[in-house]
Amino acid sequence: MGESASVVESNSVQPHDRLSGSSCEAHRLVTLRHRDHHLRDVLGEQNYESLARKGEMMTAAAMATYAYDQIDRVRAILNAVSK
Repeated sequence: MGESASVVESNSVQPHDRLSGSSCEAHRLVTLRHRDHHLRDVLGEQNYESLARKGEMMTAAAMATYAYDQIDRVRAILNAVSK
């Protein structure tokens, strides 16, 4: 799960993200930075960076396809466990 999160997260935070004074946006950036730190701890720096590069290179359409594939994968695992 952490690997999928790294790929998707890297596509959602761009270098041009800045605080615009909105407390909602500030909260979003703090939350994403915290999640980034946690994923780096769990996956290891080298693995995280590799996955992040993969996500950064994806188009929006590729990211959507990837996300849906991950959802389907988890759904299949949950269905198998619940039977």
